[in-house]
Amino acid sequence: MLPLLVAVQPVPWQRMLSVAFLMAAVWQPIVEELLFRGCLQGVLASRAWGRRKVIWISAANLLTSIIFIGAHIPTHPLIWALLTLFPSLVFGILRDRSGSVVPPIVLHIFYNTGYFLIAGGSAIV
Repeated sequence: MLPLLVAVQPVPWQRMLSVAFLMAAVWQPIVEELLFRGCLQGVLASRAWGRRKVIWISAANLLTSIIFIGAHIPTHPLIWALLTLFPSLVFGILRDRSGSVVPPIVLHIFYNTGYFLIAGGSAIV
């Protein structure tokens, strides 16, 4: 628990204006959402089985979210990669309900910005 407490420090405002912060908080969510929700989930949702839902979660969303976890494994500890499932499902629900990638992009930018503000610079560099 102690290493987590040491690593979690607020980001100084100078670092918020850095290229690394902007890439992690803004650019990365845009690219991920266009790829995962725009392309992958869009193609899967075009199939009849991809539109089947349990509660609010479509099969296309669930499969896209599992692949989203896999994409985070190389750059995150396994537990953190697994924890991307919940936000990914929420992003996918927004995609399904709106029919657009804009709402999940906006939410993902807010999510990443909050995450990196809380996690501090150690999560960016």
